[in-house]
Amino acid sequence: MTGFLLRKTGAAIVVVLAVSVLVFLGIRAIPGDEATVMSDGDPTAIPYYRHLYLLDKPMPVQYGRWAWLALQGNFGRDHSGIPVTTTIVQRLPATFELATLSLLLAVLLGVPAGVIAATRRGKTTDVGVTGTAVVAHSVPHFWLGLLLIIYFAVDLHWLPATGYVGWSNPVENLRHLVLPVIVLATGVAAGLMRQTRSAMLDSLGADYVRTARSKGLSEWRVVGRHALRNSLITVATLIALDFGALLSGAAITESIFGLPGFGRLGLDAINSRDYTMLQGVVLVTAVIWVVVNLFVDVVYSLLDPRIRLTAVPR
Repeated sequence: MTGFLLRKTGAAIVVVLAVSVLVFLGIRAIPGDEATVMSDGDPTAIPYYRHLYLLDKPMPVQYGRWAWLALQGNFGRDHSGIPVTTTIVQRLPATFELATLSLLLAVLLGVPAGVIAATRRGKTTDVGVTGTAVVAHSVPHFWLGLLLIIYFAVDLHWLPATGYVGWSNPVENLRHLVLPVIVLATGVAAGLMRQTRSAMLDSLGADYVRTARSKGLSEWRVVGRHALRNSLITVATLIALDFGALLSGAAITESIFGLPGFGRLGLDAINSRDYTMLQGVVLVTAVIWVVVNLFVDVVYSLLDPRIRLTAVPR
């Protein structure tokens, strides 16, 4: 197990290094630069800012300085002079809470629905659950979010339409997150339901399930202890990847509901042409995905020890 983790961690470090180069070059490929934006149209100030941000130095020197500071958690300062790391740390908790609650709701809805649909294949329940999942997966987030705001916030006045309250007030915190959580969980739950159903159908047709039934085990014990357990690898992979997607891709939902999250921070950086902030956001997003994939590999090895053996180079 230790060797497996070391190999995967080493590969993750290489990926992060490669991504950092791509992020650095990608930001430099955008028309204009930090000096042009910071000079605010004053051509005499451009040389000053180019020297300040080392833009007058060769590209390897610029990357080396940026990468070295990034390793220390220093991504520079945004247009307001605030450290990028400080802003990212302040924005991540809201997105992390939103992603966690959305994923929890999606798992509670999607996995049982997939199991029920698989055990009732071809019946009315299966058709209804599958049809609902297709519709839920097809609904755009921005459209569903606006509908929920109009109905629950504007018409009924049950929930706030926008804004965010910290953990110091748990009740208001949850009230502000109910609608965005529903929006994000809808699509994720639909995907989990369809994947769970597919994996369960494969397991229910396997020989070990027929053997378990021939032993006289109850149907729900066969389904829960044998079929579902062996379907967890596929489902766990999707859950982990969905969590990464929710952490890095909730920008639209956060904008609709006025949440000060990490995804919205990236959109704001693009709109304001804040290259330093955008560079930090993109790199942190890439690191999140690398960590999520590393976690998926670890979960794989725990659910199926054979994966650790097949990962050993011959």
